Amino acid sequence: MAILNRSHRLAMHSGQFRRVIVSSLIAAALALLVRCQVETTCHCISSESLPTSLARTSEVRRLARRSAVFLTLPSVTGLPRLAGAADPLLEEPLLYCGGGFCITFRVDGRLFRGVLDTGSPFILVSTCSGGAEACQSYCRIWGCTTPFDGKPSGLGDTDEIFAAGSARVAWRQAAFSLGQRDIGEVIYGAMLPEGVQSYGGNGGGAFLGLVRDKTPRIRPTLLGQTAYRTIVVDLQKPGKEQLSLSVQPLPAAKDAVPLVDLRPWGAPVSYYAVEVSELKFGGESISWPGRLVAVLDTGTTGLGLPKELFELYDDTRRSRAMRGLPNSKAVELTLAMESGTHTVLQLQQGRISPYNAAFDIVTSIPEAQDMSVDAAALWTVTAEEALDIRGAIALPQPGRVGWSQADRYIGPGESYTVRLVPAGLASGPCDVAIALSQRGSPRWEQDSEGAAMAYTSGSIVNGVHVGSLFPGDTVECGLTEESGVYWRINGGPPTSAIPLGSLSSPFPTVEAGPHCGVELQRTPGGRGQWASLKSRSESPTVMFLGLGFILGQSLSIDAVARRAMFNRQVV
Repeated sequence: MAILNRSHRLAMHSGQFRRVIVSSLIAAALALLVRCQVETTCHCISSESLPTSLARTSEVRRLARRSAVFLTLPSVTGLPRLAGAADPLLEEPLLYCGGGFCITFRVDGRLFRGVLDTGSPFILVSTCSGGAEACQSYCRIWGCTTPFDGKPSGLGDTDEIFAAGSARVAWRQAAFSLGQRDIGEVIYGAMLPEGVQSYGGNGGGAFLGLVRDKTPRIRPTLLGQTAYRTIVVDLQKPGKEQLSLSVQPLPAAKDAVPLVDLRPWGAPVSYYAVEVSELKFGGESISWPGRLVAVLDTGTTGLGLPKELFELYDDTRRSRAMRGLPNSKAVELTLAMESGTHTVLQLQQGRISPYNAAFDIVTSIPEAQDMSVDAAALWTVTAEEALDIRGAIALPQPGRVGWSQADRYIGPGESYTVRLVPAGLASGPCDVAIALSQRGSPRWEQDSEGAAMAYTSGSIVNGVHVGSLFPGDTVECGLTEESGVYWRINGGPPTSAIPLGSLSSPFPTVEAGPHCGVELQRTPGGRGQWASLKSRSESPTVMFLGLGFILGQSLSIDAVARRAMFNRQVV
């Protein structure tokens, strides 16, 4: 699944890396699984992927759903277990499955059909048991397992959040094979029914993610557990689409395009992203501050744009249409190649007859407030507004009040703890506020009376709880199981809980004045760290290029050498 993945997706703009982990089909899977739980007694679990892709829009989900119902799998009862070493070259046919291309594979001997996704990293399978009609239909289309198949991987469960939903994921280990090729044992994710929450969509399916490299905190990727390094997605001939995986590097060629590693900007995995040297909407070259980067994502139908860039596209499209100008919906990207020349990718317009579908869908990437993100990517305040980060301690700049935020969100039943430290020679209470806030935002949520959802001290007096805090004091801030916000000072009793309201998956956020700093002592899952400040002008704006740019082409990616090739004409 494109973890949106439309699976999962990410977008960075105005200095903020917005990772949206869920492909259109994953969103649908979440909704279908939730529906199974509500309407039947079956236990439904759809495996998701790590936070890694941009949410598909409703239009993309609609395409993905439309023809998925025509796919059925053969019975998987008694399938033989395959054995043998992975082949140095693996080739498997692809099948168009409504907005994407699917591939069959086995996990622990069970047969699945999943969306081929170069925008996400994991194998995500689904489970459904109980015999209810909804579950039977789901399993006929995508294949099902149980949450107890395979064996324990030794990895703890994780909360995975996507643009279209969230899930508690158990990581299992089992034999995996593509077609008739045995790959060996791999770790995969299975969503637990009690942790599934859907925000919309209703199609669904398993996903085969092909992003290889990741940051250390992310669970194992599929390709990272194999020797394969080169991916070829051949979509040149309708009806003969094919995936090839090879252990050999991509052959040397002048028309290769270098890939950009987005992990330094907070990406959880090394997406297959390319630098865009020129972007055209409706044939008009777009002037855009900063870098433009495009993720090559077969889990996306058309094109996903960050909000501001989408608004520019939409304004251009409408203006050209009103003036009667042609190609108002056209999108064209120019990519610089290693040779110094350029290649052009164009979004194919209209319905593509072999597939009886349109792939020219351009959508706005939804804001993903619920995504857990890496510390390097959170913060969008200016340098003057930020606290000075020195390891676990966030210190105010001389004479200023500053903000900082931790790198992991807080869920129900979780909390974080800070200790106040001296900064300067002044005595008296610290000027601080300890709170939970929206990801990437240095602005407090407010209660019904207009008070900030924060425990405040000193000259900062607008919090729902106000007290005198001094250097050496510890403050715990967390959520009850009912999502009420509470504070605990120096290990004492908690304050009365205040409803969190509409804010979901908030992040630890602090404000500190000139005389006290804040040491981050504990966050869920470990010590945690403060988010670092990135320059807005340096942060790339990320879009997701889908099948509309790739159909009729053969896309080759060397995940190790970080190079990609298209069979495009050099200009």
